[in-house]
Amino acid sequence: MFDDGETVELALLGACCLVFPAFTWERGKGGKVLDCPAEAAERQAIEEFLARQRRFQHLMKRDAASGAPLVQPGRTEVMERLRAWTQGNVDGSTLPAGGAEAANPRSGNLIRSLSR
Repeated sequence: MFDDGETVELALLGACCLVFPAFTWERGKGGKVLDCPAEAAERQAIEEFLARQRRFQHLMKRDAASGAPLVQPGRTEVMERLRAWTQGNVDGSTLPAGGAEAANPRSGNLIRSLSR
């Protein structure tokens, strides 16, 4: 789904985009939750996280000239909902339709409900 050796980098990028929390642990120093800025303008864009993974190619592509992430045609509304959802992770106000059960990542409903 992404290049070899990028697992940790993608996990930290996902956490910085507020897609999911990241817990780091360093031997002898203990653990911590990765702390990211609450303001959307101050943190990594979710587009970069999605564009680096082939599993999200239905939402994102790369500009051929610059390599910048671009939203696929017809997917702007989905991306707006994903951005709103990640911002809702800051204040706890955003859950997809169906409430907490739909937000359960084990159920697989979260991205499905946001992609509709």
